Amino acid sequence: MRTIDKLTLDTGEVHLHPTAFLYTKASDGTDQAQTTRSGIVVDMDMCGLAYTRMPRVVKIPYLGGGQKAIVDAIFLNMMDNVRA
Repeated sequence: MRTIDKLTLDTGEVHLHPTAFLYTKASDGTDQAQTTRSGIVVDMDMCGLAYTRMPRVVKIPYLGGGQKAIVDAIFLNMMDNVRA
């Protein structure tokens, strides 16, 4: 399998994050009409994560089957300028 995930052009670099979820509807998983051209363009310098509660880890007692823990955080996807 070959995947292009970075384009380097004269005007700058574009990092691609390929995903199969852009090809289907979130409600029922059926194909969308734009399956061959689906995509979203986001300027990664204009977005980030804003934490309301930083991630915390609570270890669960070992009862066999490997070590387990619960990771808990509250955050939102922050967009500095949605028109960008």
